[in-house]
Amino acid sequence: IRAGAGVRAADTSATDPAGALVASATTDQYSAMYRAIWLFDTSAIASGDTVSSATLSLWGTGKITTLGSPDLHIVASTPASNSSLSQTDYTQTGGTSFGSVTMANFDGTNTIYTDITLNADGQAAVSKGTGARSKFGGKTSWDLNNSFGGVWGNGLISSFEVRHADQADTTNDPKLVVVHAVAASANHWLLMGV
Repeated sequence: IRAGAGVRAADTSATDPAGALVASATTDQYSAMYRAIWLFDTSAIASGDTVSSATLSLWGTGKITTLGSPDLHIVASTPASNSSLSQTDYTQTGGTSFGSVTMANFDGTNTIYTDITLNADGQAAVSKGTGARSKFGGKTSWDLNNSFGGVWGNGLISSFEVRHADQADTTNDPKLVVVHAVAASANHWLLMGV
């Protein structure tokens, strides 16, 4: 299921998992694995600017831990389109963690954002310049590391439930905050003697 092709894509849902795993009726097998993809318009950041920090924030609407408590990792994503998802985009999420949050520290109370600070790799993934779209994904640590750490049970689930940009307003949309500045320029001096 981890290496398989996608079988579902949802790009109009207000709420869906940012990462999840669902156990099947067959011992130690799984019926569903969820990944998320988020795109942000970062064209306002000049191509020459230097990014000093970046934080991706998700509005949690719930969490399920009956299967266990994985971490949620932010990774790269490369969907085929900037305006819609297809089921083949399931395979278009990266294998390097840009930052993470534990299940315990993920707020699923539908009252506050959970901030995930992006590391140097995540900062480097911020796209800059005209038409730029910064593309990120979400997946559980079990998915990222190919190592299950929970206790299998028929129908059990672990899930990070979040708001997506397709809800009615923008109040609880996923958000990306990037601190950046114009890169320092070097002075050039010409010395001449006679």
